[in-house]
Amino acid sequence: MKTAIIIDDEIAGLKHLSRLLSFCENVDLIATNSVPEEAIDLITKHKPDILFLDIEMPRISGFEILEITRNQGLRPHVIFTTA
Repeated sequence: MKTAIIIDDEIAGLKHLSRLLSFCENVDLIATNSVPEEAIDLITKHKPDILFLDIEMPRISGFEILEITRNQGLRPHVIFTTA
């Protein structure tokens, strides 16, 4: 089973993707977050296999979050999401 985290500042998008992932028996959604600044700590703590990452977020973009976590040696599979 693969672990996944969803990071999206839009709550509706976060809930919708979470609901869709509930149908994926081989993916365990371990966390979600809508605050980009908190996302980095969450990703570092849980080290997911898959990261669903919104591109456009306030203050820190999905690309910046990816760069920061990659600099920490984390290499999850990334699926970028956007509205």
